[in-house]
Amino acid sequence: MRSTVNWEDPGLPERDGVQNSVQDLDFSRDGEILVVAVANLVLIYDAKEGDLLHRLRGHKDTVYSVAFVRDGTRFASGGADKTVIIWTRKGDGILKYTHNDSIQKVCYNPSTDQLASCTAQDFGLWSKEQKSVAKHKVFPRVLSSAWSNDGKYLALGHENGKISIRDNKGAEKHVVERNAPIWCMAWAPNGLSVGSSGSNPNPEVLELLAVGCWDQTLSFYQATGVQHLKDRKLHFYPCSLSYFSDGEYIVIGGSDRRATLCTKEAVRLCAICDKKDWVWSVCAQPYPVLDGGNGDTGKAKASPMVAVGCYGGSISVYTLNFSLVHGLHQDRYAYRSNMTDVVVSHLPTDRKVKIKCRDYVKKIALYNDRLAVQLPDRINIWELSGNGAPEGPPGSNAAASAVRGGATSTRDVKGGGPDMHYRMRKEKIYTTTPCNQLLIVANHIVIAQERKLMLCNFSCGDARRKEREWNFDSDIKFIRTNGGPAGREGLLLGMADGRVLKTYVDNPFPIQLLKTPNSKAVECVAMSYNRSKVAVVDEDHRVIVYELRSEAGEGGATATAAPAMKAPVRSEAAEEPALIGRAGRRGQKGVKKELASADPMANMTNDDALKSDVELSAAMKAAASNVQSAGGGRILFSEPNAVHVAFNDEIDGMLAYNGNGVLSIKTGNYPTHHQQMEGAVVGFSQSKIYMLVGDKLHVEDPEPEEEEEEEEERGEDGDDEEEEAAEEREEAAEVGGRWANSE
Repeated sequence: MRSTVNWEDPGLPERDGVQNSVQDLDFSRDGEILVVAVANLVLIYDAKEGDLLHRLRGHKDTVYSVAFVRDGTRFASGGADKTVIIWTRKGDGILKYTHNDSIQKVCYNPSTDQLASCTAQDFGLWSKEQKSVAKHKVFPRVLSSAWSNDGKYLALGHENGKISIRDNKGAEKHVVERNAPIWCMAWAPNGLSVGSSGSNPNPEVLELLAVGCWDQTLSFYQATGVQHLKDRKLHFYPCSLSYFSDGEYIVIGGSDRRATLCTKEAVRLCAICDKKDWVWSVCAQPYPVLDGGNGDTGKAKASPMVAVGCYGGSISVYTLNFSLVHGLHQDRYAYRSNMTDVVVSHLPTDRKVKIKCRDYVKKIALYNDRLAVQLPDRINIWELSGNGAPEGPPGSNAAASAVRGGATSTRDVKGGGPDMHYRMRKEKIYTTTPCNQLLIVANHIVIAQERKLMLCNFSCGDARRKEREWNFDSDIKFIRTNGGPAGREGLLLGMADGRVLKTYVDNPFPIQLLKTPNSKAVECVAMSYNRSKVAVVDEDHRVIVYELRSEAGEGGATATAAPAMKAPVRSEAAEEPALIGRAGRRGQKGVKKELASADPMANMTNDDALKSDVELSAAMKAAASNVQSAGGGRILFSEPNAVHVAFNDEIDGMLAYNGNGVLSIKTGNYPTHHQQMEGAVVGFSQSKIYMLVGDKLHVEDPEPEEEEEEEEERGEDGDDEEEEAAEEREEAAEVGGRWANSE
């Protein structure tokens, strides 16, 4: 998670040596307006831009609390002048009433719009249907209050540590006694599910109250007063807390001068900001709850904002960006869920398993039957509980791929489907070292930093007792595993100076495979099935495919590839681009027009693209004439507008890349197939392409765009359906993939 400052206001200057602290703040339900209580003023801000829209002077003394009604059309404020004022969101006062003591807290019922105003002596309940305020005596002073989501319960936090849970008429129902002031509280938006199981799809949902107590703890209680979890030690005095709209996270501000992001179970994740003064008030912006954890919608989770008010008077709004943490290897995909869990999915069967880490998950890595999870102070290693022989008959591509990568079976020992039972190994690697990328192989963890790689054996115990270290004179931009026998796996590295390096975990000396034209930084690297070709995406978003040199032979210093597959035999008549599908069946008539309309990249004739092509052509000629003897390569193919690239795991000459909303598939010397498709290519297995759209992984089986077969066209073509089917099967066999099948 990364937080960025959206806007900041230093606040009002000191008056007579007294700081004008931010006492409270609240967002409107649409998240567009922020109201702030500072000194004797109520300030209304544009939540996104930070513009001060109104400065309200209705109070004669310090304003302690502000709160919006559920529809966001009005809000209430209360303070030391013993007065409650109700305002429109445009700053017009519409109603006022008083108590006999200063107003400590105001809050609206989310169900009925009933307003509760709490003081040191009593609390009042008012709604627009009532002619007067119903007041109830309390002792001692109320410091905090909150309505439950269904509007049935009002919780009051008292100065002596008492938590009073009352109904919406003010009658006390349950009492919880603690030994320190209850400074803040909030009800969980989604409550607590009870009795959830496969046989009970509709579990009971109970209201759950989070309580910040000045014994430096955060605790949770049901509406009945029963404590839900053990007290969570905070090690600071909590002054304010706020739930996110989806109920998965809590923001806590207090004496540690930070706004801290925690899970709904109070597991500390990270600090949103560090301040010079106590964080007196925090509020999470309401936002639409989108499915951001690889759910059904595939939409990225909204980036919410958090408002932070300090004792020194500063007001800040931060935007939170929840980055995707994930890993993909062969048919398994793992991603972070709710910041503390890891979900592993078997893509062919869509079976999933959730691993609860109960701590902030920072990095994830997958390799065969291994899973590595980096937490704030350690790396945990998981492995599948069942082992077996690779799937597929001997000599098949699946078996060959497994042997090449050192894979174990993904089948359960009882034959009941893929093994999804992960068990945590006893070994842990303790480290607090910043990590840009994390990899796992059969017996080692690889930690990548800016210019350094560290190799740690599973049994080392501490990353400082590393087995090997590589230091480079350029930043590592990209790294991936490249298979190999256990203890001798290969690593592919893309460097900021344009080099592509290969090294082995048992070899301290990396090999330079190639260098990009004009030394452009490498953003993505992929190696073909037989290790005969390398595809690179540089910083100019151009994909370049190289054929590796292998004069040194297998095992030599520059050996880079196994025997490559034979290239398709082409006759002299085949110099023209091969035509696929209907274009091939119809002959040359109308072909150019159809290809231009079907190819989304056919109209790319702007001056910038032409200039880029000319520059690259010159660089490619220079590179071709000056190929290095150690690890050089011949350029086979190059095309712009690429962001990610992946080779097919069974066909040596087939690769997929994407950019600008276009998925492109290239096979050997055949023309490139383009198809409109959003997302990033992260894998290519058989005919399946793994596309990362937002933070959801899609498994695509791309086909050429189907065209409607009109009767007039059928009459003009005069093709027999059986002959067309036979031609299509022949074309698919030549291309080597189902993507060319246009049934």
